[in-house]
Amino acid sequence: MTVQSRTATINETLAREMRRAMHFPLQRNIQPMNKKRLAVEYKAGRFVQGTQITIARLPNGECYIVDGNHRLEVVVETGLAQTFTLTIIDVPDMRAVAELYSRFDNHRPRTWGDGCKAQGLAETVPMAPKVMAALGLIQQGFAPAREFVEAKYSKQVRFDLMRDYIAEAALLEAAFKGAPSANVKLIKRAAVLAVALETARYQPSVAVEFWGGVAHDDKLGSTDPRKCLLRWLQNNPVTSLSNVTGSQSKAAALCWNAWYKGNNYSSVQPTKMPVLVLAGTPWNGRPKPVEATKPEPAPAALPEPAPAPDSIEDLFSFGLVGDPAANGMKSAVYAKSA
Repeated sequence: MTVQSRTATINETLAREMRRAMHFPLQRNIQPMNKKRLAVEYKAGRFVQGTQITIARLPNGECYIVDGNHRLEVVVETGLAQTFTLTIIDVPDMRAVAELYSRFDNHRPRTWGDGCKAQGLAETVPMAPKVMAALGLIQQGFAPAREFVEAKYSKQVRFDLMRDYIAEAALLEAAFKGAPSANVKLIKRAAVLAVALETARYQPSVAVEFWGGVAHDDKLGSTDPRKCLLRWLQNNPVTSLSNVTGSQSKAAALCWNAWYKGNNYSSVQPTKMPVLVLAGTPWNGRPKPVEATKPEPAPAALPEPAPAPDSIEDLFSFGLVGDPAANGMKSAVYAKSA
C-alpha cells in the first residue's frame, strides 16, 4: 500500500471542488452540530492547522475522501481557508475504500479529563474535575447546552476559564475542609458548584460563610437558608429532568439570595425562578450577563497561510496519475503524469 502526504492550504473554492469531485457515495450524512463545532473553532483560530484529511485512490486515479468531509464543508460554509495535511492511500478497489472509511472515528477519543490533566490543571485548580463541569454551566448562562456550542465542545476555552477561577475554587475548598463528605458531595454537583463559584467570585467573604455553613451543618436552624438548601439537596437527587430545568442551580440561588438579604427561608420552589438571579452578582435575570465572566482575550494572530493551489489538479500534482476522459471518470481528480 502506497501512502503519500502533502500539506496544503485549502480555500473555499478548492474545498467545494474536493467535496464534489471526491465524494464517497456511502459517506455518512453531514452532522449539523459537528459543523457548528468546527465553525466555532475556525472563527476563533483554535483549529489545529495541519490536521489530516485522508483520501483513498483507486488504480485508475479516481479518489474518495474517507476522512475530513466535515472539515471541508465548514471551509466552504465559513469561507475561512485552513491548512490540512492531505494523505493519499492507494487501494485496489471500492471494497478497500469502504474498509478504509470504516476504520476512522473508531478510536477512543481524548476526554475532557485527559486534556485537563495534560495541561496541568488537575494539580493547579482545586477540585479540578468538579470545577471543570461547573464552569460549563456558567459559560452556558445556566441555560440548555444545545444553545452554546462553544461551551459544550471547546475544551481550550473551558481550560483557560479554569485558570481564571483558581482563587474561587481554593476559597470554597477551604470552606469545605473538615465538613461531612456527604454534604460536600452535594455541593459539588455541577449545577450547585457553579452557583457557589459565582458567589465566591463576587462576594467571597459572604460565600465562605454561606457555603461553609451548608457543608458543615453545625446546629443550623430549620429556617436558616443554608439548612434549607442542604435539606433540599438531600431530597432531590440529580436527574436528567432537573438538569434540563435548572432546578439544582435555582434552588441554590434561591437559598443564597435569602441568606444574602438576611431573610429566613423554609420552602425551596425552583419553578418560581424563571431565570437565574444571584444577589450581589451580575447575574440579575439576564440569560447570560456579560459581566459574569471576564472577557475572553482575542486569539493570537495566526501566521499568514501559504497561497492555495490554483486548481484541484495542481493540488494533487504530487503523484496522482490518470486521464479522467480515458477512464470515463465522473470527477476530474488527477494530476499530470510524472
